[in-house]
Amino acid sequence: MQNLIVIGHLGADAEVKDLGTTQVINFSLAVTEKRKEESVTTWYKCAYFTNSVALAPYLIKGSLVGVNGTPSIETYQNSNGENISTLKCTVREIKLYTSTKQ
Repeated sequence: MQNLIVIGHLGADAEVKDLGTTQVINFSLAVTEKRKEESVTTWYKCAYFTNSVALAPYLIKGSLVGVNGTPSIETYQNSNGENISTLKCTVREIKLYTSTKQ
């Protein structure tokens, strides 16, 4: 089994989708590393399948969040015919470190 542990900031407020028997909370997570004199940001598209979306209102832009889940890569062609790869994570656990929610 593959396991990914990432701590980063949310790029936008989380979105909840109802799938009938379960719900999914989708959000993007940015991890920024400082390398010498530059910063490199890696983005992850995260999906958390759950029966309770009580956490969703706290997953807002700028919040510091940790996730534990299974990594994958999605590849597609954009409108210019270029191959684009996206890092994804199917989340098993979420830890909320900070929130700007008042």
